[in-house]
Amino acid sequence: MFGLMTVGTVLSAILSNTGTAACLLPVALGICSAAKIPASRQLMPLAFACGWGGIITMVGTPPNIIANGALQAAGIQDSFGFFEYAWIGIPVSIAGMLYMMFVGKYLLPNKVLDADQEIEQEIEANETSSSKMIVSGVILACVVLVMAIGVKGVSLEM
Repeated sequence: MFGLMTVGTVLSAILSNTGTAACLLPVALGICSAAKIPASRQLMPLAFACGWGGIITMVGTPPNIIANGALQAAGIQDSFGFFEYAWIGIPVSIAGMLYMMFVGKYLLPNKVLDADQEIEQEIEANETSSSKMIVSGVILACVVLVMAIGVKGVSLEM
């Protein structure tokens, strides 16, 4: 658990935390399969570690960049440096990893499922109903319509 969390934290500090978690997911599943341990006991710590790592640098997570831009636009702050978030991010990451190693591991589910059962549960959780499909279609049609007629007056500026 510690090794996977360390890799996730370090990579997500310099890469997108969401992308890092997505790239490390197959690695974690492979480790769990080879070690015959439940995937649920590794995936949640990995997700947490990627989140903690994201707050170490400016590019780790999009809200850091958004906050920097908003503060610059308001004239409150000139600009944050690349590692200025590390003063908070590194202690939070270390505390989070220690918590998961000594306390959090007892809160994780210890249910052993084989790959087929996990896939079936995922499919059941993501089943789409006809009402969801209708709502999605209406939203898509509205977006395409707004793009086609070129609605003016909507600004993305802060």
